[in-house]
Amino acid sequence: SILVSGIDSLYPGLLSDSTLFVAEVFSEKKANSLATSYLIIKGLNWLLEQEVNAINMSFGGKNDQLLAQIIKILAKKNILMVAAAGNGGKDALPVFPASYSAVVAVTAIDMSKQIYRYAQPGDYIDVAAPGVDIWVANKEQGGYFVSGTSFATPYVLSVLAINNIYHIDQARLYIKNNHEDLGVKGKDKWFGMGLIKLNCLK
Repeated sequence: SILVSGIDSLYPGLLSDSTLFVAEVFSEKKANSLATSYLIIKGLNWLLEQEVNAINMSFGGKNDQLLAQIIKILAKKNILMVAAAGNGGKDALPVFPASYSAVVAVTAIDMSKQIYRYAQPGDYIDVAAPGVDIWVANKEQGGYFVSGTSFATPYVLSVLAINNIYHIDQARLYIKNNHEDLGVKGKDKWFGMGLIKLNCLK
């Protein structure tokens, strides 16, 4: 709903004129939703068949060699991939697919431009975006507030897509030239380059 909301919604979505394909990669197991490597790869392959330009991946886990290979294939086809940097806290290990070099890794900040309290650091983090107290749709309640790096990724994907940027090198160049530096000067392990900024003039 952050990317594309319904016609009657008060919140039109960041890419309201776009077509959204949803690949369901989570399965219910007891009280938890889990995404296996098999389901993720199957979903990414299906998205490739739909000829999408960009993929938002609001999940993360351990490294997987098969997943790494399909990420490389998608990158060679100039499909933009943006992924959540993780919510494991300051001592967490890097998560994948965000840690793959062909993926834009996104962390979350709040309205005061402070890092999300459960965000995790890492040299793989590219950029930060709003991800604390984000309003999302819910068919039972109308909507509610959520927090996490998963909810920051659509903002980065939208900024890049609006500027027709789908190659990973172009994405990182855009971020380098269009950001507000946060934290330690320059790229750092918490904020990456800093808060992404929208530039529609290019």
